[in-house]
Amino acid sequence: MASASGTQQSPIFIKTYEMMVWLLGRTGKFPKSQRFLMAKRMENAVLDLYERLTEAARRPGAKALPSLDAADDHLANLKVYNRLCKDLRLLAFNQYEHLAGMLVDRKLHPCFTPPGRVSGTGNRLSTTSESSL
Repeated sequence: MASASGTQQSPIFIKTYEMMVWLLGRTGKFPKSQRFLMAKRMENAVLDLYERLTEAARRPGAKALPSLDAADDHLANLKVYNRLCKDLRLLAFNQYEHLAGMLVDRKLHPCFTPPGRVSGTGNRLSTTSESSL
């Protein structure tokens, strides 16, 4: 993993890391015509997602919210890229389903509600429980 700290051994880091490994193994097999477009977008989004999560884990309380919002944006982008890759036949349907399952895994984006947000309004990441990160 990225760090030996106990914080980064929590499920969100483990699941995100596993998703990175799986996804990077697939995007390297994309056709040359898509390697610098869709593969690069997906790779950057998953790496940026992990970076934003680690940033949030290092910041206390509300200071983590901007990083968590950015992480949530990368997660949303990955969902769109996954569907686009399926539609372009860059990923087989079972690969699309596998990644879609990882993207909605509750360990990847727990249902915590940040201050000022209404519970149940989406898959927004938050810091209501920093110990969960």
